[in-house]
Amino acid sequence: APPPRPSHRPPVDDPDFGDGQDFSGWVPGYSLSPAVEVWAARVRDADPERSAKVVGVIGATSAGKSWLVGKLLDDTSSKPSRLEEQFDGVTLQSMTSDINVYTDVGNEVYYLDFEGTYGTQPLQWNASGNEMVMERCPDAKAWEIKRRDMLKECFQPSLAYLTCNVVVFVTREKLVCSRSLEECEHFARAANRRVGSALPPALVLVQNCCRPSEGLFNPEQCTAAFIHTHFGQGNRGLHWRKYFRTIDCFCIPDEFLVDKRTRFDGEEVCNQVLDALRKTLRKRVEEDIMCRRDRQIHLSQLQWFSVVSALCRIVNDQESVMMSSLYMHAGANSGGLGEL
Repeated sequence: APPPRPSHRPPVDDPDFGDGQDFSGWVPGYSLSPAVEVWAARVRDADPERSAKVVGVIGATSAGKSWLVGKLLDDTSSKPSRLEEQFDGVTLQSMTSDINVYTDVGNEVYYLDFEGTYGTQPLQWNASGNEMVMERCPDAKAWEIKRRDMLKECFQPSLAYLTCNVVVFVTREKLVCSRSLEECEHFARAANRRVGSALPPALVLVQNCCRPSEGLFNPEQCTAAFIHTHFGQGNRGLHWRKYFRTIDCFCIPDEFLVDKRTRFDGEEVCNQVLDALRKTLRKRVEEDIMCRRDRQIHLSQLQWFSVVSALCRIVNDQESVMMSSLYMHAGANSGGLGEL
């Protein structure tokens, strides 16, 4: 945690923190750890025989990450709550807090929905009973900035890049712009900063709420245009292959957009693109699993949770991550649930 700062606040009486103790210099810390009640349920449902299939969804605040995860999950799976519906869909406030795991029951895929970058303090975080923590923070704004910086620079890259078969980057920026590419490269560099023997995941870029006039809704054409624009000259494409195994691009229109003049039906096109995205994700996940098996690496669902558990401790201690050691650790602990 950051060093305590002087404050003139009086002692606080609170049963959770002690009676009449002086917390004037107390500052909340930050670490990556599983929410016990959710974690326990996921571990109990994990299959020690089935391969772990994991898709991480990252991007800026209000890009539509939770919406996309909800669309990708089948009808029988629990989906992200739609907090924005309470605000009639009109708010610039960050919604999703922390890192949320959703299980696609039909396809046996874990989706990791990450808190957005460049946003405000999420409503979901405020609703989870954290107000009493912030009340005791001498400089709540500075701590929130530091928390989001740790999420972007450390926690998110480590978990998304190192434990996912596919990373989906959601943006509302045009894919022809270089910003999305630069953010993905920054993300990959941050993940590899203190890592040894990491296997690069597949990357899927999604431009959400794309206008009909600026989007290519055929995924093959969209990917070809992206590669031609950014990798057409020089060796940047070869440079990127050390960070991501493959790159696929998708443009998703606003599903409520209808243009009678051009007969553009946003809902119909959106569903077509989402179907293509689901097929691509299944293909890239299977390719990644086969690639890892060729390197004598195979993680079951249960072993994946063991890797995440160990990775949390390493990241919190700011130590170097040796993925080969993590895989060996997971293999040695695949027979029991005690540590998990």
